[in-house]
Amino acid sequence: MVTVLEAPANAVFDIEEMEVGRQRATRTKPKRVPVKDQYSNLQRMCREIVSMLEEKDVRIPKAKIEIIGEGRKDEKTGAMVVNALAPISFLLTKFSGLSHWFQRKTFHHTRDAIYQRLIIAILRGYYVPPLRVAAVADEGMVENPIDADDWTLIDGLQRTTCYIIAALMAVYRQELVELGVLDEKTWAMFKQDAEQCDIKELLRREQQMEVFYSIDTAGVLHFMLLLNGAQRQMNAKIQLELMNIPLIKMLEKEGIELVKEQEKAVDYQLDKQSFKGSNLIVGVQGYMSKDPHVKTSGEKEAFLGEEREFLSEPQDMDEVIQVLKFVTGRLHQAMVGELESPILSDGEVFITALMAAAGKFVEMTSHKQLTASLENLTEKIEAGADPIDLETYWDIYQGLKSGKGRKIRSIICSAFLEFFRGNSKVLAWEEIAQVYS
Repeated sequence: MVTVLEAPANAVFDIEEMEVGRQRATRTKPKRVPVKDQYSNLQRMCREIVSMLEEKDVRIPKAKIEIIGEGRKDEKTGAMVVNALAPISFLLTKFSGLSHWFQRKTFHHTRDAIYQRLIIAILRGYYVPPLRVAAVADEGMVENPIDADDWTLIDGLQRTTCYIIAALMAVYRQELVELGVLDEKTWAMFKQDAEQCDIKELLRREQQMEVFYSIDTAGVLHFMLLLNGAQRQMNAKIQLELMNIPLIKMLEKEGIELVKEQEKAVDYQLDKQSFKGSNLIVGVQGYMSKDPHVKTSGEKEAFLGEEREFLSEPQDMDEVIQVLKFVTGRLHQAMVGELESPILSDGEVFITALMAAAGKFVEMTSHKQLTASLENLTEKIEAGADPIDLETYWDIYQGLKSGKGRKIRSIICSAFLEFFRGNSKVLAWEEIAQVYS
């Protein structure tokens, strides 16, 4: 005899609930993407905006610029300036300068309150203030902006970036979350406006511009640095590197390894053993002026105040570059390897004060004697000694109560100078610090 067990009346619902539970259990949860990776992913998509739109079958229309009125001449640079109108598609396809991505400090635009509002304004079709752009050429100068085949931004990188982000939002929408560019909460701020934005209308929308033409690279830098009207000012270290492009190239040609501030992103972590270009520029000036108190901000203002030529070749640099090569090369490697300290590349303070001491010692003796002193210092470190006595240095540094920045520069400079002169076998931090206590 077979006993048939009847299923309860609600059994089917239990089965359905089990199926729903199974689906919930197997459903892949959105992977949480760190904020810094969201920034990097967004930056990559912005750099590749044309191909990113083409992947979604968005055709970017051909664009021309419309010149309005007569050009006016700038007496300083000889450049001409004229008003113009151009569609947003012009910005996306004609500007090789966008790929540089260094003219201003970069921001995580979708997480910055100012740029969040600007992106939404663009999605809604609101007015955006004029951009300043330059019609440029690989060789020579562009005499008529209508004929220019290449362009760069003088002022307006952030606004242009917001245009690019708005275009990505209008096309990719929710997919930006899946691509790790935005999180759900951030996307919710833009969702309604992005979904209502017509990408074709956005690409055709006209943007006012001030166009600079008959202008060379030095002229572009002049306006970029002096006539920037953005809400956020250019990073001082980037300004200094741009002002000293020939010196940067000279250092690189001599094999001095450096990382340019203008090339690193917000989320980029600099290797502690690497030197920033701006810090080496300040170090060179410390040597030449024999002044340990040279700083990025002061050097930038001095450069502008003295109206130095941006792209003029620096003169009589052989001696200082040879010193810098030794300090950033063999001495630095010995300190990292034997003393496990990247203090020379850690910032501008230590290397600038050391270079100032070197400059003073050369003035007192000769470049040959400085080289011998640096060799002596390095050989001692390589042999396992610690003539720099960094442990005492840090004790002295921590013990300074007021005017720490200025005092420590003077102490470092004096300590190295006394060592170079042969007055001490190790850097006499304590004795010298007593003068500044």
